[in-house]
Amino acid sequence: MPRLTNRNYLHLHDVLRHLWFHLHQIYSFVPLSDQRYLKEYYQLTVDLTDTELLNHRREISQLQPSLPQRAGRALSKLDRVASQMGFAITV
Repeated sequence: MPRLTNRNYLHLHDVLRHLWFHLHQIYSFVPLSDQRYLKEYYQLTVDLTDTELLNHRREISQLQPSLPQRAGRALSKLDRVASQMGFAITV
């Protein structure tokens, strides 16, 4: 997966958050640990501004340097599930 830009991070946050609240069952197709990585990295259950999200991304990446990679792997799994259901998550 290519390097995640701030713009793509914000886009993915919006998509994943929408799925969290409107198609939550899709998350049941990935392990609970992967769900947690996505939730922690993208702050799916918290309503934040773009600036707050980017600050969170920067801070959590410093505190947990492996989280972005774990979330990226979890996103790949979730994207495969979504493609089997007929839609794509990633850009």
